Amino acid sequence: MAITDGIITVNDVPTFAAFTNSVAITTEDTAVEITFADLLAKGNSADVDGTVDSFTIKALASGTVAIGSDASTATAWNAATNNTIDATHHVWWTPDSNANGTLDAFTVVAHDIDGGESVEVQAIVEVTPVNDAPT
Repeated sequence: MAITDGIITVNDVPTFAAFTNSVAITTEDTAVEITFADLLAKGNSADVDGTVDSFTIKALASGTVAIGSDASTATAWNAATNNTIDATHHVWWTPDSNANGTLDAFTVVAHDIDGGESVEVQAIVEVTPVNDAPT
């Protein structure tokens, strides 16, 4: 909050209604990289008094998540310490074993440059099936 010429300015939190499509497409049992740009482009997020500058994963719906600057150094998602997707931190989501279809992956919120946080929105990923060899 800032005071300018006797007027108190208040940060409006970002709006975030839903993703317009799947945030990514992958094949069964295969990790997929999801970037800040992917979420921003496919999300319906906006900030009237600033810019959406990151997304935070609040909960996993399925699969596993690693977050980092590249796949080789990304570490497992942790709700308290490793949860932010921004210009330099991407997410690698891996579906549960043999899962396929349109899957709920994780819920995210949008953050603006002033610390405002949107409501949670479900991210979905399209997972194409793979014909597994008989065992």
